[in-house]
Amino acid sequence: MGTLLAFAGRAKVPRQECNLLDERFKVVARVLDGERIGALCREFGISRKTVHKIISRYVMPADGKD
Repeated sequence: MGTLLAFAGRAKVPRQECNLLDERFKVVARVLDGERIGALCREFGISRKTVHKIISRYVMPADGKD
């Protein structure tokens, strides 16, 4: 009976599963396409510091050195 009560309340909306790595690649690709970091922060619900950290991990420096 406890199971029925759990579903008696608010209906559960199925979430689209997203891999964290996929989300990071989306952020990097959109920054490289010229999208503003502030807009991405609002959309993904992350801080500017996090976006810059993601970019630094996935984007190779222009001179090819680490």
